[in-house]
Formats: sequence, structure tokens, C-alpha cells
Amino acid sequence: MIRSIVNNTFLTISLLVLLSSCFRDPEFSDTPRIAFGGLQFFPIEDGADSLLLTINFEDGDGNLGLGRNETDPKFNAFCFFDSITGAKSLTRIPTAIKFGEFNEANEVVRTTTIDTLPDYIIPDIACLRYTTIEKEIFYAIKNKFNNNIFVDFMIKQDDGTFNKFIWETSSDACGTSFDGRFPLLKEEIDRASPLEGSLTYKMLFRDYRIFTPFVGKTLKLRVSISDRNLNVSNSVETMEFDFETL
Repeated sequence: MIRSIVNNTFLTISLLVLLSSCFRDPEFSDTPRIAFGGLQFFPIEDGADSLLLTINFEDGDGNLGLGRNETDPKFNAFCFFDSITGAKSLTRIPTAIKFGEFNEANEVVRTTTIDTLPDYIIPDIACLRYTTIEKEIFYAIKNKFNNNIFVDFMIKQDDGTFNKFIWETSSDACGTSFDGRFPLLKEEIDRASPLEGSLTYKMLFRDYRIFTPFVGKTLKLRVSISDRNLNVSNSVETMEFDFETL
């Protein structure tokens, strides 16, 4: 069954998902499993390069995909923290820990009485530990399950190991990772039935080839997906590559 193309755009990053799937009767685990299917690179002059990652998937109950406007709190963008108990909350509760606010000059004003809260420093702290809502700054962390496909760019080090590249803190402003959403893979998403197929994920970026952290480097991608019950698949990796020869 062929699914329609869906576009998501985050700052300079556009995410395009191409989906194909088929139904059969095998016994699959209700936790999705994936396998690496391929990686293609299409450089474009005076535009955004395209990096296409293909994975094959199987899932026992077929509850894969997220709508663009999901309202279930478990898919919300951030986890907040209760200032009284410290407990996590996927909704902004009245007692959520507030760091401060932006004044009329757009300057950060710290108002919290919690001495242990880290300073609002861009990008290293602010981009990973805070979120702003109507000029109020709250201590929060991103909810992994706001997305359902997770892509890490791994850079090879001199000793042969690989380190994950952190997009959120890679510039003077808060960046955006290549984690994203693919849409519902079947119409009756609440009806359990096995599902398998392939997913090609298109990641656009303005010239991977001259992006300083990647120049002269060997990379690989690490990817996993999750289902609507927050079950996370195995992780798979691509082959090693560089953008000059891919």
C-alpha cells in the first residue's frame, strides 16, 4: 500500500517521508524492528542538498505513525518539572519550574529562587534545558516521543570511535536535530494487525559538503523508530561515508 508524501519543515531543515507498506500474516513483535535499507546523497547547487535514508520495518500490531496535530500529552514537545515535587509532567502545570522571563528589551531576567538551576546560556544550556512560552522561560527537557524517527549523525574520531553530533548546540542560535515524524501508516491505526514495509526519509540541509564539522570527516548515521505505545525499535547504523564521495 503506497502512502502519500508528507513534508515537515524545521528552520532550514525540511523532512520528507516516502512510505510503502504491505500487510501479511507473520508473527512480529509488537515492538518495531528495523533494518538498514540504503543511503543516497544528492547535492544541489544553490539549494538544499538531499540525504535519503531508507529503512525496512516490521511491527506486530502496526501502530506506527504520528499525525501532524496529535493532542495526546505523551507526544507533547517538552517535559516540565513540578517545583514542589520535582516530578516530570508532559503538560505545563501551574507549579512548573519557571526560570525567568524576557523583558521589553528582550533581555533574560532570572526570577527563580532555585539556586541550583543553571544559568540561561545560549546555546549549551538554553537549547537543551529551557523552553520559552509567551516570554516566560521554563526549565524543561525535550520529550523524545514528540517524534517517532530518531537520526543521529556520528562523526569518526582519531581513535576510530564515533561521537554523536549535537545539532541543538552547533551554532549561536538553538539548532534543530533531524529527528522527526512520519505519518500514520494505516487508516485504522487502533486495529492491531502486522505491518511491514520500507520508509525513505529525506533530510534537506544547505550544503552538507561545506558544513565545517563535516569537512574532511568520516560519518555514519544511527537510526531508530518508535510506535504509538512508545516502544522503541532496535538501532541500526549506515555504512561509513563522507559527503565528498557518497
